[in-house]
Amino acid sequence: MHALVIEGMTAVEVEIKFEITKERLGILRRSPLWIAEEKKLREEYLDHFKTDLCRLLPKAINVAEATLDSENEMLAHKAAMDIMDRNRLTGELEVSVGGGISIRVVLDD
Repeated sequence: MHALVIEGMTAVEVEIKFEITKERLGILRRSPLWIAEEKKLREEYLDHFKTDLCRLLPKAINVAEATLDSENEMLAHKAAMDIMDRNRLTGELEVSVGGGISIRVVLDD
């Protein structure tokens, strides 16, 4: 199970490595116990990486922010567009400024 879920091995690779037939592996993978354990292992594995990604997020934001101040205008522009894309701020955006006034802003590269 670890080989399939964590290591990303194919069923054929698992069959060869563990000297198991295709049919036997298929029976094992369809069993309720296997399905439950595989789901649990996959969730634990993803939770581990989500924790790592959350820990790295401030550093990634600092790099993006520093790139905005790059002397290379093309690099700074790409960083700005990437930040806006990730925050769904591309395309047309209508901004209300109060007093019944709205401004239509078109963001593109």
